[in-house]
Amino acid sequence: AFKLVPGRFYSEPVNQGDTTYILFLNEEIEGSIPSLDEVKEKVVADFTEAELNRLRDEYGDTLQEELAAASDEENFNALAAEKNLSTTSYADFKASEPAEGLDRSLLGSFSTLGQGEVSDMTSRGDKGYFVYVSKKDVPDIGIDNEEYKSNLEALRNQYRMVTGPLFAETLIQNGLQQNQ
Repeated sequence: AFKLVPGRFYSEPVNQGDTTYILFLNEEIEGSIPSLDEVKEKVVADFTEAELNRLRDEYGDTLQEELAAASDEENFNALAAEKNLSTTSYADFKASEPAEGLDRSLLGSFSTLGQGEVSDMTSRGDKGYFVYVSKKDVPDIGIDNEEYKSNLEALRNQYRMVTGPLFAETLIQNGLQQNQ
């Protein structure tokens, strides 16, 4: 639409799904810079939101430092209560089978944190979340582990299903080119 001018008043066909459109120039509207009064409310709202986000992030960093200084789960919970933060504990669970009620988007923190560590604040809407890892058992998955062998075989089968047809297609194309 921005390429249309009086000498070029229609566009090339534009396809969107099953429909084709042609744009026609009806009128040109001159560009203008709105007055401050016209945009003041939006500018103030945008600035206020950006400033609130900045302050929330700063406060989240301060809280994270304080919470990370907790020596154990009991101290963490006491400090969180002192800061008027609510806490929720989840019993033993696996990353592949998260605890009921646990926000799955927070699971990424578990992979990078060690036992007794606190994540950076994660914002979800108007709330901020910290993850404290009170206990973490990482299974020893070596080449002799049955689960490892099973997962490796599943990956090999998936690889074969994807690459097999591609390899066959390449052979057929090469054969057709040689016979021409």
